[in-house]
Amino acid sequence: PVGTTVTIYGTGFSATPASNVVKFNGTTTTVLTASTTVLTANVPVGATTGTISVTVAGTTATSAAIFTVGTGSAPTLASFSPAVAGYGATVTLTGTNYDTTPANNRVAFAAAIGVVNTATATTLTLPVSASAQTGKLSVSTALGQATSAQELFVAPSGVIAADIQYTGRITVNGPTVAASITTTSPPIRADLNYFIVDARFLLPSG
Repeated sequence: PVGTTVTIYGTGFSATPASNVVKFNGTTTTVLTASTTVLTANVPVGATTGTISVTVAGTTATSAAIFTVGTGSAPTLASFSPAVAGYGATVTLTGTNYDTTPANNRVAFAAAIGVVNTATATTLTLPVSASAQTGKLSVSTALGQATSAQELFVAPSGVIAADIQYTGRITVNGPTVAASITTTSPPIRADLNYFIVDARFLLPSG
């Protein structure tokens, strides 16, 4: 519906939102956020069903698929399980207004797209894709998009998801974060995965 935030995936976008011109079947909208591979924009007033185009520095790319401007309700994402999963593990998303045709639901693990295996109006299941990253999940249908409040922690290769007792984020030069775990077989191993802005960490037992 009009006003729904849509995520557009591709390449060659400008990281400056205003430098990307996005049109829904010819109707221009304002880009909200931008990276070189992902844009977000709201469906503008006056938009009709059709293709989505992105123009950057005079070069235009147009979606192969048709975007439907519907009158129904956008999806919601109330929860997902498990909270920690390894590559290939099945994740179940619970919410409302999903398309009962699996392929019509687009689920992203942060920026990595997954393939939905089963779908009902309230539940989706899919495996964690090989390129998935720790982060929030999002679900898109023809009627809109929803993003999870919590993050899915994707266990690094070689780490068993069931062994992870605690996950969290620490900000470089930020406040102290206390983690409490239970172990019956010391020593405890702490694995730290550092990123540019923050550090994501896990504490497996054993």
